[in-house]
Amino acid sequence: MQSISQRSGVGRHRKVNTAQTAKGRIALVTVAAGAVSTAGVGGATAAQVQTAPEDTTKTQTVDFKQVSQASPLDQVSGNIQNAVEGAQNQVDSAVAATPQILTVAETKPVQNLSEQLNTAIQASEARAAADEAARAPSVSRPAEGTFTSGFGPRWGSFHAGIDIANSNGTPILSVMDGTVIDS
Repeated sequence: MQSISQRSGVGRHRKVNTAQTAKGRIALVTVAAGAVSTAGVGGATAAQVQTAPEDTTKTQTVDFKQVSQASPLDQVSGNIQNAVEGAQNQVDSAVAATPQILTVAETKPVQNLSEQLNTAIQASEARAAADEAARAPSVSRPAEGTFTSGFGPRWGSFHAGIDIANSNGTPILSVMDGTVIDS
């Protein structure tokens, strides 16, 4: 428990700074001056109104000129008509600026129709055959059997071929297209 003598220093951190009080006073004076000046302008205006003699009356003349004799509905309908005409002119100019599509009569070959069909069929068959040849493998297996030895060095010498083991009489085919020049 703390004694009263120890509490004497409590609250020293809350000491009011003189600069803060000066700022508050300046703010108060500024607000008051604004209120007085506003009231002063309003008061001066009120004083002039009250001091004016009541027998003197100012009359204000108002001159109105009627622009047209047409009713407001007629004016609105005229404005709508002008807007419609303006829009139509814009559409007309846009249509004139766009390219026009011309209709062209389609020509149909009537003469030699069977000859044209035969030519088209032959071209299609040639195209299909070329496609099938392009998809076919370019290298084929030379013979059926067990692969026993490959191309390259073998037992200290060079072997310039491959060996495929099978029975006598097994057909041997060319691996690629070409002409045999030595056998």
